[in-house]
Amino acid sequence: MSDPSTSFGGLRALFIDCTLTRSPAVSTTQGLIDISARIMEINRGAVEVVRAIDHDIATGVWSDMRDGGPGMLRLEGGIPVHGNVRSGWDAGCRYDFANPEYC
Repeated sequence: MSDPSTSFGGLRALFIDCTLTRSPAVSTTQGLIDISARIMEINRGAVEVVRAIDHDIATGVWSDMRDGGPGMLRLEGGIPVHGNVRSGWDAGCRYDFANPEYC
């Protein structure tokens, strides 16, 4: 049944189910994930599903991660903008191109 043009052989997919329904109860998002995962599996892709609500994951954000956030971010001066600089965009730079002639 698998068509070579749609083969997912060698690919791995991790589905993170963000439902608020704890296992083993059925969630609607699990149904949607099952459909996508089955397509991957039919075409030789490896699939893993994690239901986030079943794990102890810290939630929330701080307004500025440099103030008490992860040590590496603080030491490195925060998250780099990588092309998200207004002056560059105003000058016509387009950072989604690999061409070195762009700023």
